[in-house]
Amino acid sequence: MISKHKGGNVNFRASYIFSANDVIANIGVIISRVIVLWTGSQGPTWSSASSSQQLSSGAA
Repeated sequence: MISKHKGGNVNFRASYIFSANDVIANIGVIISRVIVLWTGSQGPTWSSASSSQQLSSGAA
């Protein structure tokens, strides 16, 4: 919808750039989620949890 205005004035161009960047970021989030589900990983909290367990046990 916005791509037909990407060559217009500066406001339309900025809007197009920001929208395109949002789409790229959202695709990255979706791909990351699929990888986490596929690998069965604990996700991004895995390293934090292990660090906090080490700190609480005095192993730091």
